[in-house]
Amino acid sequence: MTNAAEQWTLELAGWEIPAHILEGAPQRPFVFPSEMFAAPPPGQFPLSRAGELAKEALGDGGTVLDVGCGGGAAAFALVPPATALIGTDRQANMTAAFATTAAERGVPCQTVTGSWPEIAGSVPTADVVVSNNVLYNVPDLLSFAKAAHAHARRRVVFEITADHPQRNRAPMWKHFWGIDRPLGPTALLAAEVFSDAGFDVQVEDSIATERDAKRAAPVAAAFWTRQLCLPADREPEVAEFADITPFPTERVVIWWDTQ
Repeated sequence: MTNAAEQWTLELAGWEIPAHILEGAPQRPFVFPSEMFAAPPPGQFPLSRAGELAKEALGDGGTVLDVGCGGGAAAFALVPPATALIGTDRQANMTAAFATTAAERGVPCQTVTGSWPEIAGSVPTADVVVSNNVLYNVPDLLSFAKAAHAHARRRVVFEITADHPQRNRAPMWKHFWGIDRPLGPTALLAAEVFSDAGFDVQVEDSIATERDAKRAAPVAAAFWTRQLCLPADREPEVAEFADITPFPTERVVIWWDTQ
């Protein structure tokens, strides 16, 4: 019988791009522009529920480890009370943007480039570990979560969309390539994986903060053209679909205390 972790891996594998499409892609998909995940100016936007929970655990101060940090939108929203940040990401342009923002704001930081949890041994522990919009890129969710748990002295906070973030873009894949996309996995299945691992999991609904839509809008058409393995000259057509199939705003926060 398939357990939750195995089910997650199986369902996520259903999103793999067929080989004949991937081989003909003019650009490698799954490469993300740092602009989509840049940290907003201090105090410009309200905290998400994930941010509130992370700040609560920080109390009067502490360090934050942001796994899959992007440009630091999740981590820099926690300064203050966070007094130091650690950012990891598999893309060097993301950790570079993270470090640049830290230098500009005078925030002590360390960055490590590479995939989590493979790089976990090179990453210091922190008071709080956060990870936003990353889990749907992780086939081995159990190892990912265990490494996060081991690195958090107080709390782990994950935030993802309720369903796979490309689920509402399934009509685009049908239109351009004639293929159907799967339904799962879901945030609730992720929570089940973590619960089965023995973590005291809490699940809360949330919505995307205003910055999510604003930072993605200017690069959305180019991003989805690349994700769909299409040439750049199809971007206007992709843009029409993107306008009528907006990125999901529903978020689910999955968190637990480690003490």
